[in-house]
Amino acid sequence: MTNQYSPGTLPDWQIAELATAGVITPFRATQDRFGGTTRGLGAASYDVELGIEFMIAVRSGEMASPEYPKSSNFLKISPLAPEHRTILYSGSSILAHTVETITLPDNICARVLDKSTWARLFLQVKNTFIDPGFSGQVTLELHNEGPWPLELVPGVGIAQLVFERLAAPCRNPYRGRYQGQTGVTAPKPAEQQK
Repeated sequence: MTNQYSPGTLPDWQIAELATAGVITPFRATQDRFGGTTRGLGAASYDVELGIEFMIAVRSGEMASPEYPKSSNFLKISPLAPEHRTILYSGSSILAHTVETITLPDNICARVLDKSTWARLFLQVKNTFIDPGFSGQVTLELHNEGPWPLELVPGVGIAQLVFERLAAPCRNPYRGRYQGQTGVTAPKPAEQQK
C-alpha cells in the first residue's frame, strides 16, 4: 500500500479505503446503534464490536509477570451466543476481543480508545497501541471502575480504533507472539510465537 497521503489521524473516507483493502473485516461502512452504543465507521475512528469470548483472572496464588505469564491464572468463558450477556461487577476486570479482524499495512498503526458512553458508565478499555503489520482480532482489557455491575452484550460497540498513517512504512513491522490471534488471547511468554 503506497503512502499517498500525509501522516496523521485518518478521516472516515481514508478508513473506508483501508477497509476495502482488507484492513477491517467485517466492516460497517456506516454507524448503527446496538445495545445503546454505536458501532461501525465514525468521522475519524471505527467503533469495534464486542466478541463472544471472555477470560477472567482467577486468584491462584501464583505470581505472574510479562516475562512469565501464567495461562492457568485465566478462566475462559466462551463462546457465548449473541443473545447472552456477561456481567462485569464493580472493581472487576475481564479480557474480551473484537469481532473485527484488523490487518494493518506497514505504514498504518492504530490506537484502541474508550467509547464515551461506556466511559461515562466507568467502563475503562485499557488503551492499547496496535503496531503496523499486526493482523488478528484485538484482545481488549476491560475494567469496571464504577459502583454498579455492567452488562456486556456480544456485538455492542465496545471501543474505538483511531488509525494513523506513518510518515513512511516501518522497517520492522509487527510479527510478534499475538500475530494471527483469534478470539480472546491470554498473555503469552515472550519466546512463544504463533
